[in-house]
Amino acid sequence: MKIIILFLNILFITAFAKADKIDSLLLLIDSDIVSEKQIEYKLGLAKELSNTDINRAIIYAKEAREDALEIDCQRCIAESNFAVGKFYENLGEHFKALSYLEDALLLFGPLHDGYNKSQTVKLIGNIYYYSGEFDLALQYYLELVEFAQLINDTSLIIDGLILRGKVYGNVAKFDSAIVLFSQAHELCLKVNEPVFELQSLYFIGDVYLFSGNSNEALRVFNSIDENYSKEQTEIKQLANRYSSMAHAYFNLRDIDKAKFYLNKSWDMISRFYKIWSIRDYYELSFRVDTFEKKYESATENLILFKAYNDTINNSSFKEQLANFETLYDLQNKESQIDRLMVSNKLKDSEINQKKIVNYGFGILILVFLVFVLQVYKSRKEISSKNRELEDLIKELNATQQNLVQSEKMASLGTLTAGVAHELNNPLNFISGGVFMLQEIEEEIKSNNSEEVKDKLNIVLRSISEGIDRASTIVKSLMTFSYKGDSKLIDSNIHEIIDSTLLFLKSKITDDIIINKDFKLSRNIFIFPEKMHQIIMNIIDNSVFALNQSDKENKVLNITTKEVGSFAEVVISNTGAFIGEDKLSQLFDPFYSTKSPREGTGLGLSICYSLIKEHKGDIFAKNTSNGVSFVIKIPLTK
Repeated sequence: MKIIILFLNILFITAFAKADKIDSLLLLIDSDIVSEKQIEYKLGLAKELSNTDINRAIIYAKEAREDALEIDCQRCIAESNFAVGKFYENLGEHFKALSYLEDALLLFGPLHDGYNKSQTVKLIGNIYYYSGEFDLALQYYLELVEFAQLINDTSLIIDGLILRGKVYGNVAKFDSAIVLFSQAHELCLKVNEPVFELQSLYFIGDVYLFSGNSNEALRVFNSIDENYSKEQTEIKQLANRYSSMAHAYFNLRDIDKAKFYLNKSWDMISRFYKIWSIRDYYELSFRVDTFEKKYESATENLILFKAYNDTINNSSFKEQLANFETLYDLQNKESQIDRLMVSNKLKDSEINQKKIVNYGFGILILVFLVFVLQVYKSRKEISSKNRELEDLIKELNATQQNLVQSEKMASLGTLTAGVAHELNNPLNFISGGVFMLQEIEEEIKSNNSEEVKDKLNIVLRSISEGIDRASTIVKSLMTFSYKGDSKLIDSNIHEIIDSTLLFLKSKITDDIIINKDFKLSRNIFIFPEKMHQIIMNIIDNSVFALNQSDKENKVLNITTKEVGSFAEVVISNTGAFIGEDKLSQLFDPFYSTKSPREGTGLGLSICYSLIKEHKGDIFAKNTSNGVSFVIKIPLTK
């Protein structure tokens, strides 16, 4: 009892100290002053708030970033970007988090801030890890280990070993994971790193758990409880360990202990916000309730699990470093070409000067011979430079083709993300229904009451709905991928628009309203796969513009109608206007209103080319509410 009272007193004092610190920082902040010190106060306040009110923490971190941009303090901009990215990562907003973290990473390098650079690399790796992109996560973790070895930072080396072990554990390379966690644990014992020591032991237990050895996992988890005090353990670590112990006991069908540790994990989770931990809690709660035949609460937990799982996966994002490297290489090639052209002009100028001088002394045969020899050497050098110039131009053309292919692959990545997202929901319905059918099988055989029949009908309807939704998605995918014989096909443009919206659903946030006004009453002759690429690119750009907009009303309007001998498709959004001087350049290759990180500038250029293959036209214009893209396609061949 005394220990419990002491522990509660410690919690009370800690909470009071935190509140007191927040109040102190609020008193120090002066909104009328913009300075580095004020930026530090706001970032400090955001850090303190992040464990209790993360949305408010983001507001202060963004205010710090705006102030840093105003005074052009590169260090402050980098630290603010890192803070905002970290908070979005906690919320599961992966795409937004990556945007800020990549900006921070670009700034920490020139600032020679090794610590923050390593933490940013680690956080980007974590985002890919929790999103299931284990290959990309491993790349960042290896970069973290290399940097740690370079500066001989033992804590970073241990962190890198643990993170790599987590990746191997998730791709079922359990032996490699155990080796890495064991190395980390031995190193922790040598240098007295209790936090990492606990982490490495916990992950060793987790490897046993997910490789099917629940008894051995519990042996490791219980040894942690016996040898370490709770004060040595972070709240997040306790939440994860209790969750894993609940999982292990459930596997062993010790339901009482599973529920006991599940409740303890929730007590820890409620003290900090980590969306992945909340999702895992509801998933295991669903399994426990289903096992106990508590179907009503099982259904509620399944719905909550799906909601958090969809939140984690609704922000699609792709790795764009390859595009950045390609653009960088392209710029280098263009610079080399410019230098060679200048060099050739200088050589031509030198030759002309030599000709003038030598003509002045034409009577001197020796000078004439020297002149001929010099001209010969110069021309040989120019010929060599010209060959080098031709080779570089070929490389430039190849690089441009790579960028075009990259843009096509980006569309494929968007399609793949949409398919995965959409199929996940109906498959969850089917999986959950089959699992519940197995649980009530015996009850159905022994009891033929109306209540059992009703339960069975509910489960069968859930499975049927999942199958219907999956079938619809597959049919849309077949429409999307149909290529025909590279001939114009009599097609329904509305089906193409609907299937494109379906596959972009994961990018379309809840605050975006979609209005469709389809007045075109006939099919048109098109290349279906090319028209899919056009529609997807335009809608994807429109959704991006709406997500960047600060307007309250975010609307995407799609209309179709006949205009003379053309079918007209208009895709409008209420995002920001485009400058009149930029409208005429939108379809130029490599021209983009986005940052290099967000686009290559080839998407609309490719759309323009594909529309011309249809003998149609495409243009953009500003409207009273935003921007419209107008596509015109001939009604007949």
